[in-house]
Amino acid sequence: MTSQPDIVVRPVANGADLEAFIGVPRALHGHEPNWVPPVNRHVRSQLAAGSAGRGPLLERELLVAWQQGSPVGRIAATAQLDHAGNCEGTFGHFETIDKVSVSKTLLESAAKWLVKRGATQMIGPTNGSPIDETGILIDGFDGRPSIGEGYNPAFYGRHLSEFGFRKLEDFLAYQISYDDLDRDLANLSPSLYRIARKVGEHPDVRVRGLRWADWQVDVAVAHRLYVDSHATISGHRSMSLERFQSLANALRPILVPDLALVVEVGGKPAGLAIALLDLNEALQQVGDPDSVLGRVKLLWKLRRIETIAFKLLGILPGFRKRGLESVLILELARRAVDKGFEHCEISLVREGNAAMRQVLQRFGAKVRRTYRVYERPLVG
Repeated sequence: MTSQPDIVVRPVANGADLEAFIGVPRALHGHEPNWVPPVNRHVRSQLAAGSAGRGPLLERELLVAWQQGSPVGRIAATAQLDHAGNCEGTFGHFETIDKVSVSKTLLESAAKWLVKRGATQMIGPTNGSPIDETGILIDGFDGRPSIGEGYNPAFYGRHLSEFGFRKLEDFLAYQISYDDLDRDLANLSPSLYRIARKVGEHPDVRVRGLRWADWQVDVAVAHRLYVDSHATISGHRSMSLERFQSLANALRPILVPDLALVVEVGGKPAGLAIALLDLNEALQQVGDPDSVLGRVKLLWKLRRIETIAFKLLGILPGFRKRGLESVLILELARRAVDKGFEHCEISLVREGNAAMRQVLQRFGAKVRRTYRVYERPLVG
């Protein structure tokens, strides 16, 4: 336990502590118009899964900051092995009131815990899988975040900087309005449209949706495409088939079969593109998604969502620079327009992914929000 004169940080030790940890975001941000309430049962599953997909989980510590009997912040510290067998320290689920003494006490507590387990640096925030919240929102506070993105007040970045954290990497959230492209996509870049059409019409190239009847088979295909297409990305961690299957099953209710695409070349899978219903659009309108009434409202709102969230694009290394990514994005856009969707959120895109950013810009996508992951060296 770590404390300041009026602040106490305690680890989660029982069910009541866990509920307090889960309830911190609503207590701090429930009044914010752009904050989206999480589905708490999904948060519990996320915490139970640990950091599966980022590397072997060594230990995780959940900490809550208390002031006069009320929770005023939280943080999760995770010690895990990297590819070389070294201990990597990460943090996530970071929340705090605008009081440096609270954030400093939380970060100090997490840092001390990580140092004891051999970590030499502290990276975050990152909450686990590729669709979980990553980074601190540093730009774009005037709109609702998409699924898999977080919302925080602007002072979070300042608090981290004051504790010695520096930028590691930025992640960008893009948006496309299909009205801006015209419903027939006539406003697309002519050269991009020409490339996508030429490649897509080649007899060896075929785009298909995931097959519900062969769900487990196609999930395994998608897993291999995800792992192999992302293996060359610096800092990316692989994900086990078991964890990928669990994630796919959890997302199935908001997955539209025609918007989860596989491109094949000569009958062999070469890439994938996956878009989901933007659950956050519905969550923002239901109040408490864990209540009985909230669940009913959520099911009703899901039928009327106007936004899709483009969460995953991957092309196998041997098939890159052939225009296949343009084929997938164009086909996904066509299908989304045919189904009546109005907007597409694309996130999160690494700032250093120049090729992907160029493609998105040529499709007319605009950056709406920026998230930052920080790093700080740890001294034993």
